[in-house]
Amino acid sequence: MRFNSVLISNFLFASVALAGRPRSQRQDLVEKRASASSDALTYADRWAGAVWKQAAGTFNFVTGAVTVPHISGPTKSSISVALGIDGFSCPNSAVLQAGFDGIVTQDGPLYEAWWNFNDQNYINLTISAGDVIELTVKALSETSGHVIIQNVNNGQNFTQQVESSGALCEQNAGWNIGLVTTGNRLNTWLPLAEFGTLAFTGAVATSNSGHNYGPKGADMIGEIEQNGQVRTSVSVDDNSVTINYV
Repeated sequence: MRFNSVLISNFLFASVALAGRPRSQRQDLVEKRASASSDALTYADRWAGAVWKQAAGTFNFVTGAVTVPHISGPTKSSISVALGIDGFSCPNSAVLQAGFDGIVTQDGPLYEAWWNFNDQNYINLTISAGDVIELTVKALSETSGHVIIQNVNNGQNFTQQVESSGALCEQNAGWNIGLVTTGNRLNTWLPLAEFGTLAFTGAVATSNSGHNYGPKGADMIGEIEQNGQVRTSVSVDDNSVTINYV
């Protein structure tokens, strides 16, 4: 995995001792069901957003745009923003994602884009608060895909065909935020940064049969809890997923 010199130098300046490069969450977390009256709302302690669960072989495309939030909070607080295919209801499947992380340092927030196809890869794309980032993933087969990450504000664009040794189930399509971990074993989580309101707009998932799925009707996944307090709320409509810091 590539280590970014800018990020490392800022962490050292802030006297942050991290056990390896911060990595975003995978979405293969154990689902915790709410009561029957919760209107399909489910709960997880590390991510929040919306996800579709369909039969295997359903989804091959997910897209959406996000305005990068200005994050704040204690040094080392963080947020990971992602959309992708799989990682929720198909055990041991590959996960195809695109997104970006934000981490608070003593010099202010730092952001970095990444893609994940069972291995997280950070890329050189300049990102600042207020930028509009367009994210797209497309499954070309169970083990190959296409990732597009574009900063609309500065015109920078990353496009790459990617491969994985693991296979997608193509059961899930989702848009979410989550925590960042400092450990290679995904067991040391940084606290959630304050991010105000974050929205995935133009959010669409497409099936192999050509059917389009907007977020409305998907399961809403929330609420991230920290120190016994709920920190997120989620709402959806036909083409957007909105996540609030509360």
